Amino acid sequence: MIFFYTYLFLFQLFNTYLGVLAPLNPYVFSIIFILYGFRHKIKIINVNILLVLLFLIIAFIIIYSVKFTLASSITIAAKAIQFNYGYYFLIPGLTVFFGFFPRIKIIHILSATFWAISIELLIEFLLIRLLGVSPGAFTHYPKTQHITLDQVTGEYTANRLLGMAGNASVTGVLYTSSFVLYLGALYLQYNNLKTRKIIIVIVTFLICFFMIISGSAFFAVLLATVVIWSQRKGNLIRNLIIGFTIIPSVLILFNYLSTVTDAFGDKFTTEYLILLFVKDDIEGSLPYLLHEMSKDYHWYHFFTGSYYFEWGNPDAIIKTVDYFYVNVIYEFGIFGLIIFFVVISKSYRAIADLRLIDNTFLKFGFLVLIFGSLHYPAIAYMSSQVFVSSLAAVAIRDRMARKIIRTHRDQYISF
Repeated sequence: MIFFYTYLFLFQLFNTYLGVLAPLNPYVFSIIFILYGFRHKIKIINVNILLVLLFLIIAFIIIYSVKFTLASSITIAAKAIQFNYGYYFLIPGLTVFFGFFPRIKIIHILSATFWAISIELLIEFLLIRLLGVSPGAFTHYPKTQHITLDQVTGEYTANRLLGMAGNASVTGVLYTSSFVLYLGALYLQYNNLKTRKIIIVIVTFLICFFMIISGSAFFAVLLATVVIWSQRKGNLIRNLIIGFTIIPSVLILFNYLSTVTDAFGDKFTTEYLILLFVKDDIEGSLPYLLHEMSKDYHWYHFFTGSYYFEWGNPDAIIKTVDYFYVNVIYEFGIFGLIIFFVVISKSYRAIADLRLIDNTFLKFGFLVLIFGSLHYPAIAYMSSQVFVSSLAAVAIRDRMARKIIRTHRDQYISF
């Protein structure tokens, strides 16, 4: 059944080529598993979970129907929930699913995820870079930003591979996170980072990572390193000062390298950072986004949310592409962001409790996913949701199994 997980993980990629698969998406399967779990009284699925999910759906439909028609509000609410709060459906549903397959462990999820992304990137490299297939031939390659039309040949050219997500930044963040977590599980398994298997994984990651050059992943690793460093033994303030001293030094180095080579693109240049955080007249910059969002925005929207976007309409929700957490607060309020992070926090704790991934690697992997979503919404992409939810689901399943075994053992001893 690891193949079924791989299908769910790669569903977004498959669906771009086979639209007929749309009804067979991870969320539909999760709802089916949830209903099955409730019908057969599986312990994790109870009436409280159903009521919470039902309330979430009805509340969103009612709220969006105030601005949009009732018919369209159903579609808008479904897409809004899927993109921002899909974890709340995936985790209980996948917990029921993995309950049927107790032999599937966290290491299998990590391995399948890492190698699925690696193989997809290697295939893209083979087709586009070596065989010369035009990136315009691939449906999951959007004809914007990373793909340009060559004025001489009339062919589309890609300045970097985009990966399964159709977005180099998102693919890079998810790939880096899965690599770190997989490495942490292997390290705990072998207690040695110099085994042949681990070396193969590291070399594969480095080769594939430099095919996409994800600026978001790079900065996420940098920030995660500072956080992990600051938590080391010793003076916290001193560690933070050292950590935040390293960041500008690394940025200066890469800015210099970007002036002498185009291997890194423009992601590490001073000009690009100025575009993101200073320019207020360019769509895609943070000041521009904040200016656009400030229109008709009142102080109470910070708590209640504005419910402004027409989810499901790419032209109407272009603002949600960048600065994910800012958009969540704008759309659903600060409480909406808290609700989002509650499920991420609980997922992390459930996985950590199993102690099957080295704690430092686990923390680092989650920080990469969180920091990597400061710009593009990597943590909200369907593949990321399926990945994290599957890890959490397997962890919850195993925790429940251990609890049942412990209960029966205690009953036997008392008897």
